Amino acid sequence: MSGNYSERVTHHRTAANNFFKAAAVLVVGTAGAAIPLFASLHVSLNLRGGTQWEQFVRDLVIRLFFLGILSYALAFCVRNYRVNKHLEVVNQQKTNALDTYPLLTEAAISDTARDLIAAELVRTVFEPGDTGYLGEDQERTVIDNQAGLLGAILNRPGG
Repeated sequence: MSGNYSERVTHHRTAANNFFKAAAVLVVGTAGAAIPLFASLHVSLNLRGGTQWEQFVRDLVIRLFFLGILSYALAFCVRNYRVNKHLEVVNQQKTNALDTYPLLTEAAISDTARDLIAAELVRTVFEPGDTGYLGEDQERTVIDNQAGLLGAILNRPGG
């Protein structure tokens, strides 16, 4: 039952580890690049002449541009690490729920209890999970948004 989610756990764990390694390399690379880039930026400003000031600003903008590219790549890797860790944990929760479902239904003493267990399983499998890797505002799904829209339509006067 939970084989599909188990495969996803492994996939997202591998992807998260790869993004983590890439982020670590980019942290070292960004710090390593910043030192020689700015160490070679000599400041000898002659404000009256203007040419040295213009050259300084030009050199600074170029260096900041390349550091910005490295910083963007770092932010991209960190974001994808967090997303994949979130998906790994969510899929592991679903796997656990599906694996324990038969045990819980066998232990149920009535059909009502089995129905409650099945309802809780469906909620656990299909509800977006909170893992702490992503903020609550980032965990909105299309279904959640449509349910809110449908509720607003049904609750309006004359609807």
